[in-house]
Amino acid sequence: MIPTFHLGNVGFQGARWDSADDPHWANVVVLLRMEGADGGTTFTDSGPLGLTMDRTGTHNNSITQVKSGTTSCKCGGTGRLRYLNTAATQLAGDFTAEGWVYWDDTPITVSYLFGLKVSSSAGLFRNPFAATPHALTWRTNGGVETSGSTAITNDVYHHLVAQRSGSTMEWGLDGVSQGTVTDSATYSVSGEYTYITGAQD
Repeated sequence: MIPTFHLGNVGFQGARWDSADDPHWANVVVLLRMEGADGGTTFTDSGPLGLTMDRTGTHNNSITQVKSGTTSCKCGGTGRLRYLNTAATQLAGDFTAEGWVYWDDTPITVSYLFGLKVSSSAGLFRNPFAATPHALTWRTNGGVETSGSTAITNDVYHHLVAQRSGSTMEWGLDGVSQGTVTDSATYSVSGEYTYITGAQD
């Protein structure tokens, strides 16, 4: 099983992502197209599990910046989207998490795309404190942070991805690998929340 996150504004693409067209559809954990009415606060999981998304803070649908489709999720302050994990959503083996992100300002603290919290803040984030400020960083469950060498810039959409094969975690920015680290921890543990989009440490 290779669970996959699809996050960020990918729009409605017909049969491209459905059980008839995607041989890995049954392995998708959550698929957020971020579609809705401008200013709306409902975020629907279009994946096969149909997870319930909780919203905190000022997150809302927006037509201000759109990668595809009609709206995106505008993430405000320390708000976030989250879902409660079950055994079906745990990330114990290989997985891929990806999304499109557009920052219109420079974060003063870490800005998570995926907060796969276990016993500490862990996951993929933009790190203003890295050796290369604002490099894409992976933080393991044990608190080890490894950063890339490419700074994330504002006012443009970036493709961010984290993927694990075996015990090797690799993350990338706009199609370029930003690092690898040995990491075999189980993430998104049943009974805990996974935080996505804009969660800040």
